[in-house]
Amino acid sequence: MTIRRSKLALALVLALVILGAASNLGFNRILPSIVPVKAIQCPTGGVTTNGCLTVSLDVHSFTQPVHSATCDIIAGQLGVCDTTTTVAAQNVTTFRVGATLNSTASSPATSVSTVPFPCTTTNPPPVGQVECGVEGWQFAINYNTTVVAVQGDPTARCTGYPDCGENSVWYGSQNATNLCGGQCDWASATLITPGQAGGGTAAISISENQVTHAGKITVAFTFVDPTLPVVINGKVVLANVAFGLVGRGNPGFFVSDVNFVDHYANSIPGIQGAAVPTVGAALASDIHFKFVNATNVPTETWAPGKTIVYDTNNDNLYTGGEPVVAGYTAPTVVVGTKLKADPNIKFIDTNGNGIWTGLQIAEPVFYDVNGNNIYDASELIVSCTILSCGAPAQNIVNDPPHVSFTSTHTGSKYTFTVTATDAENDITNYIWDFGDRTPNLNTALTTVTHDYGVSGFRTAPGRFFVSVRAIDALGATGAARSSKGLLLTNNQPSHAGADLGIWSLVLSLRSPLLPRVLALVRL
Repeated sequence: MTIRRSKLALALVLALVILGAASNLGFNRILPSIVPVKAIQCPTGGVTTNGCLTVSLDVHSFTQPVHSATCDIIAGQLGVCDTTTTVAAQNVTTFRVGATLNSTASSPATSVSTVPFPCTTTNPPPVGQVECGVEGWQFAINYNTTVVAVQGDPTARCTGYPDCGENSVWYGSQNATNLCGGQCDWASATLITPGQAGGGTAAISISENQVTHAGKITVAFTFVDPTLPVVINGKVVLANVAFGLVGRGNPGFFVSDVNFVDHYANSIPGIQGAAVPTVGAALASDIHFKFVNATNVPTETWAPGKTIVYDTNNDNLYTGGEPVVAGYTAPTVVVGTKLKADPNIKFIDTNGNGIWTGLQIAEPVFYDVNGNNIYDASELIVSCTILSCGAPAQNIVNDPPHVSFTSTHTGSKYTFTVTATDAENDITNYIWDFGDRTPNLNTALTTVTHDYGVSGFRTAPGRFFVSVRAIDALGATGAARSSKGLLLTNNQPSHAGADLGIWSLVLSLRSPLLPRVLALVRL
């Protein structure tokens, strides 16, 4: 295969992603055709190159607001450079989940020269030769659609339309010169005009099954000629994805469909998604599993959001240095915090030694609700180490606002009435966009009016799409519009929209003795 043909093949894969997203096909039909990765065994297998590389999920991907020598800021997004893997978190507003590759200088992500796909390790490569390295990559994040939706919050960073939502996917922007030779700034690469050095292209696809509530977002990137592959010689962020709240509970995040390719669009062996436990796996007990006993009630049991500690000395108190198995922002754990056992907290004994060693190897922890010593779907608490995390623990503890509205009109004057519910009863205000480029209305009132005609803002004739979004006391909301001003349609409940139809100017003959006049009518 020639270099030109291989580039076209790689571009075709990404084109299939975009085509699928645009056609809105059924679940699992819009994803690209993925070549199985020839993955090695982890954590003990491996070779010198790509010894044991995994893509992990960071359940709380922090973003950097200020440009630095190691983190770039581009138009439309903040710096995505957080390589610390957060394995457990809880959220009350929109948050971002990142994907990181745990490559190092001693175990870099790169390709090897084979026949008939030769490459060179010389950097820069001699004329006519191709450098060994990574040309493109992809990963997918799976989630529960009843708990979260892929959606960025309204922000000033979205400049295309008032109050529009920020991009759901932000690409990694690490620009340190000692990392990939400064070329792991995927975000900046997407802004370079195709055909210029350093340029790349990106694509995403989203599929959701409203019957099984299984959602998946696939994120992909590839360099474009004349840009050559890179050797990824350190831990790097690929991208992060914004998730808006749909309901309380565990989103069930896990990584899949990891694929890294070389210049010839061949899958690079030895790079895979971090381990994800298999439903039906046997569970084991360890008496050292304890949780923060916030209420001091003897009958208290573990529940999502309660921090779990490995009580090494088994004294039912948190001692400094004892491993935090699943840590949440509340209740906090400090030295001397009271701990309580719950026999349903169990784990997969990966190495068969009868003791949880999850800090060294992936030994997922579960809450065995029915006590059958088997991992049943939705029982996962955390399956991670800080080095490898395929299915992090997440707990959504805030039910977002749920809104809808009705409208009536007399001529071109409309009255809108919103109906909103919130489990915490803490809705603070509503943002109305009347779809005619007039300023948005921020109000606590549930009934508002707007006149599109001659006695109002005189924005008619036209076709108007009105939207509203609610905000609660914790800041939870949901973007109602895209950067082009189009209404967003998804299962995030904090926004609603409607098409008011077309208002047009027509000639009206009031009587034979009066001249014709223009009138606004709804078609």
